[in-house]
Amino acid sequence: MNRICSKCNIEKDISQFNKSGWVDKRPRTFCKECEHKDYKAYVERIKKQPKIIPETKHCNTCNTTKPSFEFGKASGKKDGLKSKCKNCSKIYARKHYDKKPEMYSQTAKKCRYIKYGVNEQMAKQFAISTDGACEICGTVGKLAVDHCHEKVKFRGLICRNCNLMLGYAKDKIETLLSAVTYLGKGI
Repeated sequence: MNRICSKCNIEKDISQFNKSGWVDKRPRTFCKECEHKDYKAYVERIKKQPKIIPETKHCNTCNTTKPSFEFGKASGKKDGLKSKCKNCSKIYARKHYDKKPEMYSQTAKKCRYIKYGVNEQMAKQFAISTDGACEICGTVGKLAVDHCHEKVKFRGLICRNCNLMLGYAKDKIETLLSAVTYLGKGI
């Protein structure tokens, strides 16, 4: 069964149209692609508008009115604030994390590996080849996935402190060499 989109005027399969709502299960008059474009344009318009942050805001979750600093920032919202207060957001996140904590850690790991072109098995083999030690300082323990920020490519596994050091130096060799020279002054 086909339908013509009221925005792009192209005939498409009915599966290319979202449903109208919970009660009304009829398909919308415009296709998913046009709906997505409209939504992205709306969010961009909202982001560009100056945010007039109110002094107080009502949290629908705990049903209380709180000062605006009790809400997180959300650039896609008209007032620039999230709809849940920070406390309710924490409770919500904790509740969902407690249900399946392994899912969150596995998902985060997989996303991190995929993002840098490495799968989990390759990272494990890499850790074994370095005896589970940081490639910079040799510390044995939990290792972070290090990557080149320009090429978004996996470089190796290093400890958190060394990863932060490289991050603060913005991966600039000159900065790190200057730091080595500076440290040498004290000797």
